[in-house]
Amino acid sequence: MAEAVYPMMRPRRRKRGHGPRIGPRARRLIALALLVAILAGVALLLLRQPARIDPARSMADARAAYALGNYSAARNHAITVLRATPQSVPAQLLLADAYLRLDDGRAAEGALSRARAAGAPGLAGHLAAARLLQGDYTNVAAAPAVPGDALSVRARARALALQGDPGEGVALLDGWLATHPDDGEAWADLGQIRLGAGEIAAATAASARALRLRPGDPVALTLVAQLTRTRYGLVAALPWFEAALKRDAYFYPALVDYAAALGDAGRYRDMLAASRRALAARPGSAPPLYLQAVLATRAGRGELARDLLQKAGGAQSGLSGAALVAGALDYSGGRYERAIDAWRQVATGQPLNVAMRRLLAAALLRSGDAPGAIAMLAPVVARGDADTY
Repeated sequence: MAEAVYPMMRPRRRKRGHGPRIGPRARRLIALALLVAILAGVALLLLRQPARIDPARSMADARAAYALGNYSAARNHAITVLRATPQSVPAQLLLADAYLRLDDGRAAEGALSRARAAGAPGLAGHLAAARLLQGDYTNVAAAPAVPGDALSVRARARALALQGDPGEGVALLDGWLATHPDDGEAWADLGQIRLGAGEIAAATAASARALRLRPGDPVALTLVAQLTRTRYGLVAALPWFEAALKRDAYFYPALVDYAAALGDAGRYRDMLAASRRALAARPGSAPPLYLQAVLATRAGRGELARDLLQKAGGAQSGLSGAALVAGALDYSGGRYERAIDAWRQVATGQPLNVAMRRLLAAALLRSGDAPGAIAMLAPVVARGDADTY
């Protein structure tokens, strides 16, 4: 039998002890101490001296990147130099050269203006190239090339071609290359002019010469990619674009064409990624936004496409494709007058574009302008190969 346990003899549970209570005053002191510690940490972060910039090292890095064809990195290193030495003429000139290779004429002209203010002489060729990239073909073509200035000769030759006189531009470059046969950039310009004129064989020969003289140069590789796309199709051109982007992952001219080629090849996710990289390289630029609008249109996201076109400048962006997409969105939404305005711009610039005339005629008919539709289709109907539609 178990022993009885008397009630008074049962073991008592010990109550857990409570530490000393913290009073309101102590709590305030602790909070104040924590606040002081946080403020001290923030002050240390704010007062910490940034790493010192070594202008000589950064300038050497900029020149090395430029020589390798990584023009985006060269630009970034040159900007680093200018943070430490804003009056450095060599850094401003290298920055301008990098911007010219990246097809950013406005930024190049800004760097050239600062270089000139700092005392740099003889910038006529650089300024002509910068203004050419900004669309000032007339003045660049009208000004005589500066003798012995390669950039001046090249800029005027390209301006002449863009104004509708590729023969004069080719003659100017041929004269320069007769005495400067190792100028790879001039060979690339010659290839670009001949490509624009539809002289594919001559353009191919010039681009091959440019690539031999400047192997790995993104400018020459992009030209070869454009020629390959024309001769052999989209898929064959993609590796050439990728080779250019291996040298400079943010080479804007290649990124835009690469994104367009990916989209035409049906690789829409890759197209979106390339267009985003192009926007990272040049925020707010119209061509990548337009390409994204095309992608949104294909996906049936009309509102997103309209927003992107609005950011790009819509039909006023200077891109016939943007006007075409804007008109398609308006037409599908029943806004026929707006579609007519957008498509008329394309039809005016491309009077032989039969498909464009059909679209515009359809919009005119839907808007109630049957005579206008007939007038738009009349040149197509008069052709011997006109179809029943």
